Amino acid sequence: MAKTDFKPVMIRNVEFLYPRLNATYKFNTAEKRSEECNPRAQGASYSIGWKMDKDAAQALHSELKEHYESCKTNPSFPTDVIGTSSKSSKPPPP
Repeated sequence: MAKTDFKPVMIRNVEFLYPRLNATYKFNTAEKRSEECNPRAQGASYSIGWKMDKDAAQALHSELKEHYESCKTNPSFPTDVIGTSSKSSKPPPP
């Protein structure tokens, strides 16, 4: 099996919300709802949400953050993941 930076995680005792795993869906803004679509359509995706208690969520967040920080030492690991870049998006002052 290939080496991967992904960490396998088993999440238990959660309630799934709006599972869309049987087909790809995209949001129709005119209808204001998700509709089944061709997998090659722009915006097509499989998705699932879940609800879990606060303590379990905080523990999961801590575990995944620790894993992310440990992967940052790998030179091939991208550190400019959307929403986590340390670079400012503001232009430099004149």
